[in-house]
Amino acid sequence: MNAESTKTPLLSDAERKARIEALKLLSEWGKWLTSIQVISGAVMASSLQDGNLAESLRESHWVVAGVVFLLISLTAAISLVGSIPGALIVEANDKTRPATIYRHKLWKTVPFWLLASLEHIFFLAAVLCFAVAALE
Repeated sequence: MNAESTKTPLLSDAERKARIEALKLLSEWGKWLTSIQVISGAVMASSLQDGNLAESLRESHWVVAGVVFLLISLTAAISLVGSIPGALIVEANDKTRPATIYRHKLWKTVPFWLLASLEHIFFLAAVLCFAVAALE
């Protein structure tokens, strides 16, 4: 499959505006999810500060896994949100662009669809790990 098969010809103004709006909505969603991740990380950190619960949580492998998953998710979210301005420039100025907004790439290698998937999968994994740790 060559590079031309992933490109689409010129778009109408309505299509271009819809794609730019979709990227803006993706950015807003990414910012919102990043905020939720930071808040959940702060709550977890504060629960590890003092008391008997904190001691047992610090020793839990579920908490360690949850923190690692949360950091991976946060990294993917920040990378995705940070890449969107470049994609907006391509959408506004390029004569041919990727077939969908999710085929834009971070550092010309990692597609947006992969970043968005990693962001959500690892966030859900972190939430599950924290829930299991709380139930232990």
